[in-house]
Amino acid sequence: DGLVHVRGAVPADTAAALRAAVDVELASRRADNDERWFGNVYGFQEKGQRWDLKLALGQEVVAALGGLLGHLQGVLEAEQPSWTLAELAAMCTRPGDPGQPVHADTSQAYDHRIVTAFVALHDIQECRGPTRMYPRTHTDNLLHLGLKTLDERCGVLCAMTCGDCVLMDSRLLHHGTANTSPDSRYLFYTSWAPEGGTFGGST
Repeated sequence: DGLVHVRGAVPADTAAALRAAVDVELASRRADNDERWFGNVYGFQEKGQRWDLKLALGQEVVAALGGLLGHLQGVLEAEQPSWTLAELAAMCTRPGDPGQPVHADTSQAYDHRIVTAFVALHDIQECRGPTRMYPRTHTDNLLHLGLKTLDERCGVLCAMTCGDCVLMDSRLLHHGTANTSPDSRYLFYTSWAPEGGTFGGST
């Protein structure tokens, strides 16, 4: 289907510690106004609502990454013996963020087998802007070429408990939904590419 929900992939206290660290780092990077630390999220960062924050390997990041790989390493190595870390970041949204257009993070034609893991850094309820994913769209050539209309009724809303993870083929169509809650939403994510492969996209 192109996605799988892994419960408790990162201990809840580790996820909570990373959330606090990301909050501090986001404020610092925004104050520095250094665009190198931010990915492309359709310009919403300019409205103060959504940021794709690239992360340094601080203590909290290392702890969360270690916990995550404890669950996922075997899954990845069953598909490919060696992988390269392609993305290490946090997706942050503020109350009032309108959500994203439906998109894929990487090219259906060229960027095969890149895997992204999204980890909830707190409970993410429906009102807090969870990601909606569209199963089996990662291999639908006609859909990716614009020759077929997406049936949005097939979408799966990825509400999660703190520390849960959704593992996604990066070609899968998905989008962040609107954050209508009074609280910010934080997702830690990592993307992995087969060693020696190419990586042509960014969340």
